[in-house]
Amino acid sequence: MRHRSPSIPTTGSASWRTRTCGPSLPHRPVPKNEEMGSCILRSTCGIALPVDRTQEERVDTQAKIATMFNPRSVAIIGASRTIGKWGFTFTLHLIRGGYRGTIYPINPAGGEMMGLRTYRTLDGVPGPVDLAFILLPPDKVAAAITECGALGIPACVVITAGFAELGGEGKALEEDITRAARDANIAMVGPNCAGIISTHPESLYCMMQPDFPPPGHIAVVSQSGNIAGSMQFMLWKQD
Repeated sequence: MRHRSPSIPTTGSASWRTRTCGPSLPHRPVPKNEEMGSCILRSTCGIALPVDRTQEERVDTQAKIATMFNPRSVAIIGASRTIGKWGFTFTLHLIRGGYRGTIYPINPAGGEMMGLRTYRTLDGVPGPVDLAFILLPPDKVAAAITECGALGIPACVVITAGFAELGGEGKALEEDITRAARDANIAMVGPNCAGIISTHPESLYCMMQPDFPPPGHIAVVSQSGNIAGSMQFMLWKQD
């Protein structure tokens, strides 16, 4: 299913805080006949997994990360109809980027959003979810991750800020979501993340900035969303 872009104004980008990057992502070899797409991971990154992992766990991690960048379906937990909210922006950019999979906006109000049916709860969607983007208040993120794990969702991206970068209570909340991801055996990018792009094969553009570069042979992984966004824009314009 390919979702067409609705006639809705885009929102501008915003500044955000960053923190120290977590463990590096395992390498996934690209098959010889597979076209390389440019994958851009914005802002903070970290995979919440045990430090001492077996070979089987490493393979499982690689499979989850491969699914993260090639999802057949995406849930936006905290999708919004309000222009200017990140729940609106991320949903809009996912649609405008021409995502080829199925999009499940999640909002307690239900109804319809940007031409898509909106579901009141995550467990109410009619099909499996490969990747969840979480845009909820900080104190609700851990519960959302736990629910993702219970429903068998292999990966999530936490856009929400307000964690260790603020210290004190925020640091405790970050420890909670890290523990939740490990307990749920789910691969997590974030928190305080500006989104990810994987241009091929699913045309996944789910990020803050309204940039939609074509597939290429360059991958960027950055702790800083501003640096990654600037690099992406410059490379796109010089392509």
